[in-house]
Amino acid sequence: MTQAPPPGWYPDPQDPSGRRWWDGANWTAHTGAAGPAPTVGSTTPYVRNLPGGGAGPGQTMRARWRRSADRTALAAMGIAAGYLALDVFAHIWFIGILPVFLSVRAQRMGSRLGPLALLVSIAALIGGIVLVVHRTNG
Repeated sequence: MTQAPPPGWYPDPQDPSGRRWWDGANWTAHTGAAGPAPTVGSTTPYVRNLPGGGAGPGQTMRARWRRSADRTALAAMGIAAGYLALDVFAHIWFIGILPVFLSVRAQRMGSRLGPLALLVSIAALIGGIVLVVHRTNG
């Protein structure tokens, strides 16, 4: 009994000039143009010109990670805006550093919105402190 090769990019049996992803049991629809050959059996993403513009194995996880990082940054900005709204409109003095922590995490995860989230979070934190000091002194 022969053992199937491990998942990876291999020469495409239907198009010798390209490569196709082998999932360990079957050929998939993920193909790539010829170029620098990856190590046989490698799980290194090697995808170009995928049908439908989709992402191949390895790229999908990176895209999910990026979307997760962006959602974390958006959550940080939303929480910061909520804190500031409570301070300004409801006169509930709520100063928290959760948005700052979330925005730092988003930046470390590679979010493009991370720097903006950090700026908004710090501005809301400082704004909340200023409002509390202003109201207690005046």
